[in-house]
Amino acid sequence: MPDTAIAPSRAPVVRRAAPPVSRLQTLDASRGLAMLFVCLAHVAESVALVSGPSRLLGRAVRVSMVASPTFMLISGMLLGYMATQGEARLRRFSDKLRERGLFLLTIGHALMLPPFEHMADRPSDFWRFLLITDAIGFSLLVGPSVVRRLGARARAWLAVGLLALPWAIILLVPPAQSRFWFFLRTTLIGGHQRDWWLYSFPLVPWFAVYLAGTVLGERLAAARAARGSAAETRQLASWSAVGMIGTALVALLRRSLRLLFPGAIPLHHVLAHLGSPFQKHPPGPGYVLGYGTLGLAMMAGLSWSVEHGHLPRAIAALAKLGQASLAIFVLQFYLFYTAVFAIGPAIRHFWVLYLLAGYGVLLLAAHLWLRAGGNRLLRVPGFRRLTAGPQRS
Repeated sequence: MPDTAIAPSRAPVVRRAAPPVSRLQTLDASRGLAMLFVCLAHVAESVALVSGPSRLLGRAVRVSMVASPTFMLISGMLLGYMATQGEARLRRFSDKLRERGLFLLTIGHALMLPPFEHMADRPSDFWRFLLITDAIGFSLLVGPSVVRRLGARARAWLAVGLLALPWAIILLVPPAQSRFWFFLRTTLIGGHQRDWWLYSFPLVPWFAVYLAGTVLGERLAAARAARGSAAETRQLASWSAVGMIGTALVALLRRSLRLLFPGAIPLHHVLAHLGSPFQKHPPGPGYVLGYGTLGLAMMAGLSWSVEHGHLPRAIAALAKLGQASLAIFVLQFYLFYTAVFAIGPAIRHFWVLYLLAGYGVLLLAAHLWLRAGGNRLLRVPGFRRLTAGPQRS
């Protein structure tokens, strides 16, 4: 018989299962990506003020408008997720949120105001800015109580009402003559143009976006518990698809009404505020739907990337930015407002390079901040001692 060599049998290839998607890593990375858009907006705004507007700068600002609704939705989604983790855990998390909210409205607000000296008409008016961190701080203070008292469906309807009511008041109710009531109105619901605040994120409509986020967070937690982490990615993708269809329908309706009723100026005025995807101050329904949908699509893409192990270094870097978001948010004001105004008009020739270098600085700062445990400093003195006093039932 001919000598036949017997080939050694190969060991079966065992494929490692992909690690489960971390909800916190996905949300942190989403917050970090939103922070990059914040920086793009701020450097474009300051360069336009220093050296004059341009089409590229205007487009950069419009692209970056996705950041604000994404930040609010992510903040709400975290609370919505924790609402599914049991009463004791929700209570501890709620105390942490309230302290962070109070920090944002006090110490954090004070740290962010100095760069706005260059943005005000007069340097003495640098404090007349109501920032998105103030809207987030207000939401963190109020949101936990609402979540503990209302179910997801009731919160969804409340969010719709809190987004619609301010616009009903803005469009139908003349501004009050009293300075106090005018201040209260512009703080809570905003106005058509520059009012008491030189730049503002009114509290009520942005709280509506936050509440919507709590509902989405609960739904994602339920999908993950029932069908695994992949279901969470699919849920985000389906929401973004539905939102894109809704945005397209709103745009089609606006265009159709313009063609059908070309002389109806009041109607066009209302549609411009309610249906425009660029009506941000205060946020209109069309803006929240359009850019909120883009934010959900970003989250879906990042969730898919984490789930399949793609771009791990980029995801980790974005997650660091998200984890250190408050410190980075403060720092970027000085980097993209104060420093840009100090450089002057010459920056128009290299602002893109400056932005990229700024991203590098912020990534390094986030790494050092987290390594030093900097988030432990974001506390309000005496808050925990005050809240830990009486035992709650």
